Amino acid sequence: MKDKLTRNQRNKIKYESQTYFSLDGEPFIIKEYRSHRDITIKFLNFDFERTTSLSHVLSGKLKSPFYNKGNCPVVFTDPAKEIEGTNYYINGVRYEILKYNSSQDIVYKCHDWAGYVGHTSIFSARLGQFYNPYKLNIDGSYLGEDLTYRSKEYEFVLHKWHGVCDRCTGRIFLINYTTHNPSIATKKSRMCKQWLCYGEFARWFVAEFNKLNQNNGIEYHVDKDLLYPIYKSFTGIYKLYSPITCELLPKEINEILFDPSIERNDYFRQKIVNLAEEFIKINAISQRAYDAIQLIYNQKYDISIPMNGIEQYLDFAPRLDQFDQFY
Repeated sequence: MKDKLTRNQRNKIKYESQTYFSLDGEPFIIKEYRSHRDITIKFLNFDFERTTSLSHVLSGKLKSPFYNKGNCPVVFTDPAKEIEGTNYYINGVRYEILKYNSSQDIVYKCHDWAGYVGHTSIFSARLGQFYNPYKLNIDGSYLGEDLTYRSKEYEFVLHKWHGVCDRCTGRIFLINYTTHNPSIATKKSRMCKQWLCYGEFARWFVAEFNKLNQNNGIEYHVDKDLLYPIYKSFTGIYKLYSPITCELLPKEINEILFDPSIERNDYFRQKIVNLAEEFIKINAISQRAYDAIQLIYNQKYDISIPMNGIEQYLDFAPRLDQFDQFY
């Protein structure tokens, strides 16, 4: 049995390269058919392309660039000269059109702190629809250019990143609304500036997550408390979210670490040690986290935790009320 063609595939075969005439009699062809509402046409008597819909073409009401209701001649303007150098101002950011390559390829630049250069279509540009991976959230965080971890498969990683930002600044994501709640921000929590970029955080999180047994149904938290006694001399009073000071810990251990009475409660200290013993057997905790628990809570001082490398993360991200520097 032959494979059935989709509607778009049938229309592509039927309409592409077919010749039509505009309202003022200019011939044009359908150069590319992508969907019923998105086709590229090219006028044959002069080098001009534009996007439109199939229904507009078939209606016979499409007008050429020379069309004029009166009898006065119309001077055709080059779209490159028309749009290049144009500026659009969106949410306080200036987007400049640098170059016109085609109707589907417009080069633009975001005149903000990052200076991102991207590509869009002339249709999106005229609507003010520009993609900026360095667009800042209320706390200065941003997605970054890396698209590796943007798919639905990594949606849980994005939620973890939002949670870290919330703990440091009090920002809350509610579907399409961002607000600020100081009560959820931990006063002594800071985040390294590298993790303001979601791509940097996701790269670390996925690498650590892949080292662990993912078939055990365990929920993991990004923990900054476990290693704090070891790195306290570097970070001072602040518990730091960074690649070197954080660990992925099972929820059961992380919730005990959050209890302020753990330092003086022998029961909880022993419970953490016992849980660590169980989790290390099924590869549900990293060796470094296990060693830190033995060092801090089981007093096994023959275990050493590497100290080098933390200096590069000691440049903390400012708190929410200090993010004016980004705008």
